[in-house]
Parts: sequence; C-alpha cells; structure tokens
Amino acid sequence: MTPLKHTNHVPRVLTSGHLRRLAVVGVIAPLIAVSGCTGTTPTPTSTTAGAFGSSTSGPATPDATGTSAATSTTTAPTPEPSQTDLTLDLKLKDPQLGHAATVTMIARNIPWPADAPVGEAAFEIVGVYLTVVAGKQFSATVEPTMFTLQAGPAAATPPTTEFGKQFGTPLAVAKRGETTKGWLFFKVPRDSAAPFTLYLNRPAYTVSTTGKSFPATKVGVKVAG
Repeated sequence: MTPLKHTNHVPRVLTSGHLRRLAVVGVIAPLIAVSGCTGTTPTPTSTTAGAFGSSTSGPATPDATGTSAATSTTTAPTPEPSQTDLTLDLKLKDPQLGHAATVTMIARNIPWPADAPVGEAAFEIVGVYLTVVAGKQFSATVEPTMFTLQAGPAAATPPTTEFGKQFGTPLAVAKRGETTKGWLFFKVPRDSAAPFTLYLNRPAYTVSTTGKSFPATKVGVKVAG
C-alpha cells in the first residue's frame, strides 16, 4: 500500500492593501442593491379630453415653420345703420294751378318691419313728411302718386303703400282748397348717390268748363345730401 502524501496547507496572509479593497467592495455592493430597488418611475403627462380627442393643456405648439397652430376667428357682423330724422322747411309750388307742398321732415334708414325682411338688404326705407295745399281756383287735386324721390342720377322712385300706417299716417289726396298732412315712403336702393331730390310731377290739366289747358309741370327740391 502506498502511503498518502501529506501536503502542508499554508494559509494565505492578507496584507493591509487586501483588507482595504475588501472593505470598499463590502460598502459598494449594498448601495448598488438599494439603487436597483428604488429607481424613479417617469410621471406621465396629464391630458385633457376634448370634443375631438385628448389634448395637452398649455400654449399652442409652433409647427415646423415656426408659426402657431391655426385658430378660428369670428368676424363681427356689420352693424345696421340707425334711423336719422332731419327737420326741414322746403317748398314746392305749382304756380299755374296754385298747388303748394312743404317738406317738414325726412327720415333715413327706417328699420324694416319684422314681417317684411325680403328687401332689407337691397333697399333703404326713406320717409318724407309733407303738408300739401291744393289750389282753390280749379278742381285739380294733388295725389300722393304725383311725388317721386330721385337719388343722384338714378331713376326716380315712386312712393310705396306696402307699409300702410306702420311708420305713420300716409299722405292723403288733397282736393280743391284742402290741406293734407302725412308721410310718403320710398324704397331707395342702398348706397344710392346723393343728393336726394323730391319732385312734384303734376300731369297736364284741362279745365272742363272752359277747355283751358295747362301743360304738365315738374318741380323739385333737394331734401338730403
């Protein structure tokens, strides 16, 4: 039998340098473990749900060209012009038959009735208040339809009766020697050129008892502009 060889085990001698390195390792290892367990979780960005999805609150983000995101703009409606009333004292005379008319007021931009808005965009309502005195010598009358209102070079506009008494008492027919007072209303195209001229267009008249004739006549007076 071969005897076992005996090997003497020599313990390793630790120097002071070895001890310092072991001490550092012993401190670092726990710190690494703690760091791995207490990592910070990122906080998600909060969003606010809108009618068309979610959006992040805050100022608008410029696009690639450096301009802000498009925003809708609302254009304020154009305000309607308000009514203006002007007191006047203007005369119209027909010397042949003795008729006379005095313009005492003009009203511009009269508001359209709620039940008749069709012409509002295209026409302005103009009112002219008159005192009419028919001549006494002959039986000729003064009719409201004899008056017209002309704006600038445009064609003259006849009075309208569609508004009835909504804005005031309309002018009535003046018979021989009578005096009548009332309004004439005209629908004048908007943005019409000035001036506004009121005309009395008296037709030709023949005296029935004598046959004497008077030719038609037209007299006018500027009432606005």
